[in-house]
Amino acid sequence: MLLLSPITLVAAAALLFAIHLIRRITSPLSKIPGPAASKFTSLVLKWKEIKALRTVYIHKLHQQYGPVVRIAPNEVSFTSWEALKEIYCSGGSGYDKTEFYDLFKIYGRRTMFTTLNKADHAKRKRILADRYANSNVMKSASVTGVQERSSKFVQRCTCAPGGVSDIFMALHAYACDCITHHLFHPYGTDCITKKQDEEMMHQHGFIDRLISHYAPTLHRLFSKVLYLFAKPRETPLADDYVLETSQLSGTASFTLMSRFDEKTGDLDYIDKAAECLDHMAAGIDTTGDGLCFLLWELSQPRSLGTQRKLAEELRANPDTPFDKLPFLDAVVCEGLRCFPPIPMSLPRYVPQGGRSIDGFWLPEKTVVSCQAYSVHRLNGDIFPDGDVFDPERWLEAEGDADRRRIQFAFSNGGRGCVGKHLALVEMKTLLRDVYSQYSTTPHESMQEEAMAMSDQLISARPLGQKCLLRFQPLDASTCTEEPKRQHDIIKMSQCPTATTGNARAISGHHRLVGWAKMPMGAAAVGSELSIDLQCKYQNTSTSACRCLGTITCMDQYTYVHVPPVLDTKVQPGPEFYMLGRNIPSVPRDAFEHTFTFTFILGSPDNPRMPRLAADSPSQRTYYLMYRSTPSSAKERQHRRAEDASDALPSVLPVLL
Repeated sequence: MLLLSPITLVAAAALLFAIHLIRRITSPLSKIPGPAASKFTSLVLKWKEIKALRTVYIHKLHQQYGPVVRIAPNEVSFTSWEALKEIYCSGGSGYDKTEFYDLFKIYGRRTMFTTLNKADHAKRKRILADRYANSNVMKSASVTGVQERSSKFVQRCTCAPGGVSDIFMALHAYACDCITHHLFHPYGTDCITKKQDEEMMHQHGFIDRLISHYAPTLHRLFSKVLYLFAKPRETPLADDYVLETSQLSGTASFTLMSRFDEKTGDLDYIDKAAECLDHMAAGIDTTGDGLCFLLWELSQPRSLGTQRKLAEELRANPDTPFDKLPFLDAVVCEGLRCFPPIPMSLPRYVPQGGRSIDGFWLPEKTVVSCQAYSVHRLNGDIFPDGDVFDPERWLEAEGDADRRRIQFAFSNGGRGCVGKHLALVEMKTLLRDVYSQYSTTPHESMQEEAMAMSDQLISARPLGQKCLLRFQPLDASTCTEEPKRQHDIIKMSQCPTATTGNARAISGHHRLVGWAKMPMGAAAVGSELSIDLQCKYQNTSTSACRCLGTITCMDQYTYVHVPPVLDTKVQPGPEFYMLGRNIPSVPRDAFEHTFTFTFILGSPDNPRMPRLAADSPSQRTYYLMYRSTPSSAKERQHRRAEDASDALPSVLPVLL
């Protein structure tokens, strides 16, 4: 056996490395801008993918290098409309897909989404596309099913304690119920209300495939470790559900299964089940995540005006079809622009013979792609201020054709998302049901970091996989009074007697004597505030006390719950509520705002307390003024001048 000396081996390795460098340097792609490392290795890109940061990483590269970037030795990313049109629309249905899509094969079968060449895709699409056509999606039976599931979503969120709900989970349940309704009605899931169905939804995802793709050895080891603790099911719940339901008869005429009964081509039972399971995955993740990001944005203080305008349109046009409401359409379009269901790259192979894209010659088999996240944000001539959520841009006639042409949320061309019409119906129906009845604000525990985009192979979800929002009914009256002067703010309030439901109550008088402070622009509901009271009870002396109240909502009322007054001279102290009108967010441009409340005695264990109290003749009214904390030097200077001219005393005489 011939043995090579160490020197020979080193020389051979050096020669191979030199050849590799020469090929990279002289490659037709060498002139394309990009980081130096991308000319020689794809490890940086793979590392970003593993960390779920691929989309943001490529976006930053485009910001640095321009509309054409070499992101790996054989991969180039584009952001222009011309490139998008060439890659995804030319030659009928654009370039062929890469082996990346093998990750999404189900039961070892290719679905319409995972077919690589145009011919196979067109053959499968001829069977399926009919059921996703807008004319079929808009049929009464189809739309009614979506509306029923939207109503269940609203009920689930608004009946949660304090009106606070995790919409991330609820929206995925809603999306699952909608897509299975379209696939299998009347055999669809009920994830919104049934725990077993919701568990099935959780099992169905691509996270495990992400691990197996980038670290197969780790994936095999991890699976064996899990097996030691709990034997996995022979077949996951989603597989069981689809395999069983696919064999049932009597599905509605608008469903995909009914289409399979009419026209199957050469598809067998497993092919049909694989196609349905693929549509479930796409329908759950893309619609659920996209709606989650959109509702989060609408709930931010910066989008308060948008939320109000949307509510005004919806409430003023209760009988108008959802697809005829211009501002609702604008909100959805802007949501899809800023938070596309598929924000990541959709890779394709350059066809045989090579192609020229955006002035660069690319040899065949070069991987090329566009990602919606960057296309929507970096074409400033079409979308000025691309990082700003601004639905108003979609109401402008000028440039409308360009905006809609470059909309890449559902991909583009003949291989674009076949379910986009269903997704739009789901989004518009849910937004209408929510914002025609409720306003939404973030729960105080939510942080912006939790809503950062985390890549999931081809879709993206919030990093924290949680989104807590508070739902406030719009039907409750909103206080619109201008802030009152000092002599109008402080009012005497007589505490109701024990007949209102609190057996521990004792008669007495309360008086507001201080300010309740909160941050500039913060939402009042859910906030904690200190309340200074002067209290006098029967057979006791007058004493001052401070209570910490929490603003919450119940039964279309807003109220402040104040626990029993902690005063050693008065035992037991009364536990009371201040029932008020629905509290809006404190205006950013106002230093103070006034709301009307009444004292109500009650118990947190009595959920009917607010409604019972509303009929009580023993109510007395006083005014509570929020004074927001200034956030700038100019505001603080203005505040000092205002306080000097019209300050409230810290303690006022008790008037009995």
